[in-house]
Amino acid sequence: MALIEFLTCATGYAVLSLLSSDKSNKNNNSYATCTKKELKEKKEIEGINKCEKLNIKLKEEYDSYLLLYKNYKILNYAFNFNKLIQNYNANEFKFKEAPTCNDVYLLEYEPIRRKKFNIFKSQKNKNSELMELNSITDNIYNRLNNQKKLLNEMKYKIDLCKYKNEKLDKYNEYIIGEKIKQQKLKKDNKYYNDWKNKCYSGDEKNLEKLFELILNDVTNGKNIGLKNFSCKYSRIIKRVYIYLNVQNKEQIFYYERYKYIKTKDEIRKVNLNQRDQNNLFKTFLVSISVALSSVIANNDEFNSINDIIVNCYENNVCRSSFYIKKDKLINKFNFDIANIPEENVRIYSSVKKPVIPLDSYYINIKTH
Repeated sequence: MALIEFLTCATGYAVLSLLSSDKSNKNNNSYATCTKKELKEKKEIEGINKCEKLNIKLKEEYDSYLLLYKNYKILNYAFNFNKLIQNYNANEFKFKEAPTCNDVYLLEYEPIRRKKFNIFKSQKNKNSELMELNSITDNIYNRLNNQKKLLNEMKYKIDLCKYKNEKLDKYNEYIIGEKIKQQKLKKDNKYYNDWKNKCYSGDEKNLEKLFELILNDVTNGKNIGLKNFSCKYSRIIKRVYIYLNVQNKEQIFYYERYKYIKTKDEIRKVNLNQRDQNNLFKTFLVSISVALSSVIANNDEFNSINDIIVNCYENNVCRSSFYIKKDKLINKFNFDIANIPEENVRIYSSVKKPVIPLDSYYINIKTH
């Protein structure tokens, strides 16, 4: 089958679904008044609806692989080297963000109060004795209250001293932490600036590291059928080689559809035949190659790329090799994989026969 034919066929592939029917959301109590025939019809409708939902879900899952080259979440990824480099000022500390201690206040003390001895008319002859006793008692209470006041002031001074020491310790701890962060920031900025300058100069190892960082960012946490990847860069011909290790086709495309068996009131899984499975897998290989090469092409900050080669491997066996010039991928949302020239793609024709990857020996490009 010609490349364009199988791509068009596989892209238009749709998981077959059974006849749709009205949604049914009846509770179990309704079955009590149903005849056997009505009960059978309701179960059949429910089974068909459930089967239809499973087929829709299966189609959406397959489309997520087949239409990767149109996945906006991947294609809209934008890498900016300057975001890695942060502002640095060795003399600037944000003291307003430093931790503070609880303030210390001089509390008003509660004086000791007493009741004076009362003088009654019947005890006039004892007035002088009571007045003298009250005077003595007042002196005692005054001394006690003065001591309490002094103790309260002393406690305040001790607490204030502790507060100042605690505040000083926390400020020192904060400043040390800020200095460590600033030193790390300075070190990181130097690392990223050196990396950026080497990328500008076309250093192969640093550009390879950059391309792998971009691919890691855009694929991390996404189920796109990718196990791992690596990149190589040729400075002489300004070409990126992307090596993708993808999941087995049996892991990505497994069922053709779900089928409701009316006579047994059950849903069965219909397996894909080998031909359809291979066609879907071939489309997936081209789709992921176009998607990830588009990400690299549209994030070539240093204008270091002329063209890209993507080789896809299944169990360490090369299944496809894709070549394209960078300027073909810049208009990222209008790319159609059905229009890829056949000489730009090599895809396996037999699972027993690996694909010979495209490289500078197979593509006629001047290297000097």
